[in-house]
Order: sequence, then structure tokens, then C-alpha cells
Amino acid sequence: MNNSQEPFPKPIRVLFVTTIFDSIDHGPALYAQHIWRHFQNSQDIDLHMLVLNSSIVHPKIYSVVPEAGQSGARVYEAIEARANKILDVLGEHTIVHVNIAHIVSKDFCRRHRCIVQVNDTEVCQWSPKSIFDRSIGLRRFFALGWRRWREKQVVCNAHAVIANSQYTKKMITKCYRLASDRVSTIYKSIELDSFNTVVASAISDRSSTEPRLVFVGSNWHRKGLDLLLAAMKFVNKAVPARLFVYGKPDANTDRYFKQMARDFEIGDRVVFCGPVTRQDLPTVLSQARLFVLPSREEALGVAAIEALAAGVRVVGSDVGGLPEIVSDEICGTLVEPGNVNALAEAILGALIRVDGVNDREHRRSQVQKFDSEEMLLKIERLYHGTSKNITVAQLGAK
Repeated sequence: MNNSQEPFPKPIRVLFVTTIFDSIDHGPALYAQHIWRHFQNSQDIDLHMLVLNSSIVHPKIYSVVPEAGQSGARVYEAIEARANKILDVLGEHTIVHVNIAHIVSKDFCRRHRCIVQVNDTEVCQWSPKSIFDRSIGLRRFFALGWRRWREKQVVCNAHAVIANSQYTKKMITKCYRLASDRVSTIYKSIELDSFNTVVASAISDRSSTEPRLVFVGSNWHRKGLDLLLAAMKFVNKAVPARLFVYGKPDANTDRYFKQMARDFEIGDRVVFCGPVTRQDLPTVLSQARLFVLPSREEALGVAAIEALAAGVRVVGSDVGGLPEIVSDEICGTLVEPGNVNALAEAILGALIRVDGVNDREHRRSQVQKFDSEEMLLKIERLYHGTSKNITVAQLGAK
């Protein structure tokens, strides 16, 4: 790690390194776009981006194009090699902000002043016993093991670590034996303003005899869609609800879950809608009676934040970072993860519940801390602290 005490030039120069940039289909990609849009014209932060296969042409966006057949560790080596060349030009005072911790090595972190991001807890919680978890599969078991080994080395050698929730911070400090003051919690965020117009004109009919439930996610097993389908079998015996599933699974997963709906005799009550764009998501959520996210593991749960921003009640699992989002009974209900009966009861309870006049606005007010402006302000403070070699703990005390 470069611990030079020489004053940093102004503006502060940052190289943001990420694998996902163009396609916004999960949290790290959305985060990268927030960073770029906010800082690209900043007077205080001179932001440069190193990405994979960017279609955006800009003098401060550097792209790495992997060779045919390259994947995993080889791609990360190519990213790190390109980053080193860029940093030779940008200068030794450049701060490196790594969007996904394991895409660089511990030696890279030792050479440069690095801030690294940890976006989930599946990696740090991996153990050899995971081999008995059939849902992981042998190939993923070894991939997670390699990532854990790499992520631990990186976070232990970084100048600062960003966790996307208090839960994530708790898990990585425990699993990697990190001092708490090395890790800063900066919530992944959404642009709350994008929900204002659609919420004002939401057409959700709360008195409808066929309430609309919505699920959004890409990793359907991890997000607990099978648990939700099982719960819907019981729900529909009492209330003729309809579930709308949004997300982009692989072909095998798609067939498996559609067959599951038929096996539960709710095939006509479940609509598989495919992916939803960022532009359409506020409208999709605003029209829902209830948003359901019964995840088995969830570092934070950005989709739940988006549902509350749309004024919609959430039913989910009491796991990971979700309790940091669903903060009271008006916001929603959290149940024991994996408990289908409790999930069904919570859904029925939510459908019976009649919203008060101000309930939707209360939910929206509860997610102000997840506004993108708040996130970006904290990141900028961390850049300034890192430029002065100030620890996260010292920065928080100021």
C-alpha cells in the first residue's frame, strides 16, 4: 500500500474499475452507472473508468476486451494489467475504487491506494461444508471457494472497504477478521426522483378481487421464487391473487419454475413477464398490491427499496440486509427464511390489510437513506479521506 504523506493534487483523481457497466441488470452495474453520471463532470473528482466491453466512447473510459474463450481469472489478469498501465499515466496519487473486490489481486492493492467494494455475503460465508449443498453445484462450489480466498486477501490489503449494508459489514469483518474501522457501510441506492411521477399516477386497485403481487429478481433460487410459488398454492385457496414474475433466468431455470407453477396447479395464476427495464420498473411496482422477496440470502435487497419507493408494501425473508429496509409494520412483514407456511400467512395478512391514507407516503419516506445523492455524498467523502490517508473511523468522527 502506498502510504505517501505528500499532498494529493486537486481535483482528486480516481480510477473506478468494474466488470459490468453497459448492461444494468443488477446492483453493481447500477452502482457503476451512478458513479459515472455523478462524477464525470465533477470539479472535485477527476473520475476515470476501466470497464469490460463498454459501448460508451469517452476519453476517460478505458475498455478491456477479453480474448476469445477468456473467462474468470484470465479476464481479471487482463483488467489488472490494463489498470497498471493506466495508473502509470494517471500518477501515483490516483485512488483506485474497485467495484467487485475479487477482480484484482492483493499485490495490486499493496501497490496502490485501493478502496474495494463487497456487494454480497455468499462468497465470505463459503466453507468446505458447502459441498453438501446441492443447490450450489460442484462447479459453483469451487468458484466460490476461489473467490473467497481472493476476496479475503484483497480486503485485508485494501486501504478501505465499502460494504453495501450493515449486515454485509458484520459478515465480512467476522469471516475475514477485519477491524471494524476498516469497513464503511454505504448503502446501494436508487434514484428516488424516478418514482415520483409514477407513484402520483399509480393505478393499483386495492379493492380488486384479484390483487396483483410482484416478484423481481434474476437468481430465482437464491431469491426464493420456489418458496413463493409453494406459498401461492395456499394463498390462492383463500384469495384469487395473481403473481407477476419479472427477471431474466437461464433457459433451464425458466422451464423448471414454470413447471413448478403447473405442478402446484397455479399455472394460470402466475405470469412470467421476462426482464423489466429500469425505465419501466417504477410503473410495474407502483401498480402492485404487494411486493414479495422471500430470499434465502440477501446482502441488501435493492428491489425491496424500489418497492417501498413506489409506496408498495413488502413481504420478505428476515435475512441479510432486508431488516435494514423493511423497518416497521407499515413497510411490510419479514418471515423466517424458507418457511412456506409463514410466507403464505404473511401474504394473506398483507392482502387483508387496508392501507391508511398516508401509508404509501410513509413507506417512501422510510427509504430516503437509500437515495443516490446520499450514497454519492458518502463516496465523495471517502475519496477525500483516502486522499489524506484518513481511516474510515476517523472520517466518520468528523
